[in-house]
Amino acid sequence: MSEKQEQQAVGSTFEELYLEQRKKSQMLIVAVVVLAVVAVGGIAWGASQSSSQSQTPGNFQEQGFGGQNGPGGMGGMRGGMNMDIKQFFNDDGSVKTSEVESFLSQMPSGSGNRGGFNITDMIERQADQAVTDGDITQDQADALIKAFESESESNET
Repeated sequence: MSEKQEQQAVGSTFEELYLEQRKKSQMLIVAVVVLAVVAVGGIAWGASQSSSQSQTPGNFQEQGFGGQNGPGGMGGMRGGMNMDIKQFFNDDGSVKTSEVESFLSQMPSGSGNRGGFNITDMIERQADQAVTDGDITQDQADALIKAFESESESNET
């Protein structure tokens, strides 16, 4: 063989090896990207599963009142309350005691003043805010607070 033919044979072998290695490299990059996407998706799915499983009815302080198992119509406790205080009133403006009883029945036993949390204090703050917002009158707020206090006391005994 002449020298020129040997160089072409070596060149084509080198080029073939280069292309083969480049193909392997590209496949490796694709595999790494796919694995990264799967890992991120798995982490996101695991986090969502973990947070939904931690929301149990007895775990109301962590999940907030707006959690899946908490009383309806209320936002998270730590992030501020978004309670519709009007749910506790009849159309004529009187306190709907059945709604107060229902709300308190959904609270864990002994939640009247547990761990620094007092349901009556929370209702007082919400009622005061509703008066400020013009949603209810001061008389309605006072009646609601009294209804919660009396129902809480009757549940404790």
